Amino acid sequence: MRGVLVDAASGEPLAAASVRLSGREGKRALAKVATGADGTFVIRASMNGAAEVRLAAAEHVHCVWLGELDTARRPLDLGRVALRRGRTVLS
Repeated sequence: MRGVLVDAASGEPLAAASVRLSGREGKRALAKVATGADGTFVIRASMNGAAEVRLAAAEHVHCVWLGELDTARRPLDLGRVALRRGRTVLS
């Protein structure tokens, strides 16, 4: 799995952001990486089935991708993911 995280307003890369892959229940991370200085990330984990990918950066609203993965047959490329500034608020 790979992709690049950027700031939605400026297009600048988001370095040291967190990318976490887990099963759909999200209880146990199968892999967790930080983005590089250019905002890129690569997760080299094998997974087949329902998955959750959580993307988060400081001072930005997090993003969650839900879907089916079969990394052995078709690696996932999330491409360019733009996170907007702000915070998630629970009420």
